[in-house]
Amino acid sequence: MRTPLALLLPLLMANAQVRAFSLFPILGYSSSTGFIIGGTAAEPILTPDSVQTGIYTLGMLYGTTGMVSVRADGVRALPTGSRQCSLEYRRLMERDWFGWGNNTHPDTTAEMDYEKQSLTILFGRAVGRGLLLHAGVSVRHSSVYRRQESMLWDRTPSTEFGSTWTLGPDVGVTLNRGLPGGPRYSAGLTGAFQTGDVTYGSITGRLSGWLPAPGGIEVGASLKASRHYGADRTPAPYAPCIGEAQGFRGYSDFRFTGPVWLLGSAEARKMLISFDVPLFDSPWQAGLAVFADAGQVAESFSGLCMKRYHFDSGVGLRLLTHDNLMLNIDGAWGDEGLMVGAGIQHPF
Repeated sequence: MRTPLALLLPLLMANAQVRAFSLFPILGYSSSTGFIIGGTAAEPILTPDSVQTGIYTLGMLYGTTGMVSVRADGVRALPTGSRQCSLEYRRLMERDWFGWGNNTHPDTTAEMDYEKQSLTILFGRAVGRGLLLHAGVSVRHSSVYRRQESMLWDRTPSTEFGSTWTLGPDVGVTLNRGLPGGPRYSAGLTGAFQTGDVTYGSITGRLSGWLPAPGGIEVGASLKASRHYGADRTPAPYAPCIGEAQGFRGYSDFRFTGPVWLLGSAEARKMLISFDVPLFDSPWQAGLAVFADAGQVAESFSGLCMKRYHFDSGVGLRLLTHDNLMLNIDGAWGDEGLMVGAGIQHPF
């Protein structure tokens, strides 16, 4: 899954040597949120002999299209793994809903305003070489409090637009193999189940790999597939879909919606320079990339076929952090024109 760049600092600060309370400003831009301003506060968790064992972060962001995000995180090392607690509030105004299915049109939309809140507690543990397990629980709430009148809503399976509370487990397994600079691959499987006012869930799988090429170029590909259950009972803000949030970089959020989706990506990149960043022990790298994505949704896996794919392509800036997280700033062209976005994809 593509992680929004707005969540970058909580992820990076978990491994940074922050020795005292610190404030970090954030300024950015994407086609979906407009210009973003905000900041993150970080407070380290230290032992009596000043060894950092975790960190607390609080981030607040505002986007000029009406996005407001507040997120608090706590990450702590345990004797047998790690524990992460996250509390998040997001409000999004005038978000486009494109309808249901694989053949939605960029000029046929209905706006909605909605908010989401979530509390997630996850425990992680490394088991063997490159094998990571995580399990936990999450509480979700969402509410759509304004919808533009449109026939598009009549074609949507779910009628869950009001205040909805759910609770359920999150589990996952990830396998990473290979060495930096050589062939490597990663496979992952995650599952989430929610019940309460409504009941729904999903299973998502991912496979990706990278190969070195002449001239210091790396060539990679990834394939992600998801099956959603209970689409007719899923709150609209959690509807199964592919768009920018899932890594379909040339398309808006909620662009294509359906209980089954498939998304493939290919990329060639070259890192050009290395530089030091305060708070981190190892240097970062910067480079350029060209990429293409292809995706589709369907009502079942049997409905997937070659003629249903949608495509995008683009160029981007790549920043490789001290702990091998890849930060992406991309410009992608699909049938909506140029889309600019930023995010984190690990390891692809």
